[in-house]
Amino acid sequence: MIILFEDRRKKLITTCKSVVEMKKYKRKNRKTYCNLAALEIAKTMDAITSVLFFMKTRTSGIIPGTANIICNNATKMAEKGELEILTPEEAQDYAWAGFPVLACWKNPIRFRSGHVAIVYPTDPNQDPLEVCNIGWENLICEPSDKRAFGDRKIIYYRLPIIL
Repeated sequence: MIILFEDRRKKLITTCKSVVEMKKYKRKNRKTYCNLAALEIAKTMDAITSVLFFMKTRTSGIIPGTANIICNNATKMAEKGELEILTPEEAQDYAWAGFPVLACWKNPIRFRSGHVAIVYPTDPNQDPLEVCNIGWENLICEPSDKRAFGDRKIIYYRLPIIL
């Protein structure tokens, strides 16, 4: 059983709606910002982001990772037991309870971007699963929407939070 944190759910809803509207996350010159938007939502929700959302480079030090880097990091962390992989139903339950859940799709084509999004809190008893999608279009939609993940295989991860 998941304990409901009403204030956290309200904060997650407000944060997702705000990020979808932010100008800095609008597509520019064929560049999209799903990685940075997911990082902002996760940080706002007190998720531990230090390893998951970043990568180390030789020249720039530690910088935000691409969607594929985030998906790779999540896979490695789940293998070590540091992140929990969820079913879509569990992902929706955790988001509804106010916990940040990351949806990941790693692009199998090298040097092509994958996609990440945060699961948007919807009532599991009456609504479909939705994500806060930042990409070609910024909107809250079902993951299967072609503007989000489409028919790609998504892995959901519950992000650890600081209480």
